[in-house]
Amino acid sequence: MSHTSTTFSYSLESLCSLSNPKSIEAFRDLGDLKQIETGLKTDLRSGLPKDEDHSQRINQYGDNVLPDRPSKSFLQLAWTAFQDKVLIILSVAALVSLAIGLYQTFGIKHAAGEPKVDWVEGCAIMLAVVIVVMVGAVNDWQKEKAFAKLNKKREDRTMAVLRGGEEHQTSIFELLVGDVARFQTGDVLPVDGLLLGGFNVKADESSQTGELDLMKKATMATTFAAISSATGPITLKEHGDPVLLSGSKIVDGSGTMLVTATG
Repeated sequence: MSHTSTTFSYSLESLCSLSNPKSIEAFRDLGDLKQIETGLKTDLRSGLPKDEDHSQRINQYGDNVLPDRPSKSFLQLAWTAFQDKVLIILSVAALVSLAIGLYQTFGIKHAAGEPKVDWVEGCAIMLAVVIVVMVGAVNDWQKEKAFAKLNKKREDRTMAVLRGGEEHQTSIFELLVGDVARFQTGDVLPVDGLLLGGFNVKADESSQTGELDLMKKATMATTFAAISSATGPITLKEHGDPVLLSGSKIVDGSGTMLVTATG
């Protein structure tokens, strides 16, 4: 177990090493269930204290809010809109027309009173191209903003969490390391964690690990027991895998998990 000078006994790196990639050594370093409770200042039966100030927990382990995907600037969107072949051809034609118009305006002697407007046609074409590009960029910018807002709203779902022994439906953005959360068949997990208890839990982790087979999960107690009784090398896959990965889908069973990594 990694001791630090902060409130909690486990470092962020040691908890992340449980699942990235899965490590029997990192799991063994946790100690046992009692040490985990003490180290994370939680209760494996009732969850985090209801009246806890979460600031220190968030400061050490972070929250479960992913940074927004950088959106394109207005100039980038304008440049993208300008890549249309028709607009490029029109721009070339406008430059040629403008060059000829300027030559005719200033390089050729005009009759007295004749207006020098040969350059107007090229400018008009260029202005039309600029207007089309600006309109396209504005439309794309509005679409990006609307999509980002819709996507954030779609991702903001809830999960059953125990705090102070009471179950609450909590936004996944508010999940914290040390939380005890409940899941069921069909859920896509929004955090990394360890299985505390459950029945016939199987997870599809293909998008995270590339493993096509469904992964049957074992509780933390089962895995700790396998470690203590083993006489030789063991692996999580063969002797009980309690690690639940963020983004994996629960295809069978239900249970409770201890959140070990957010964000």
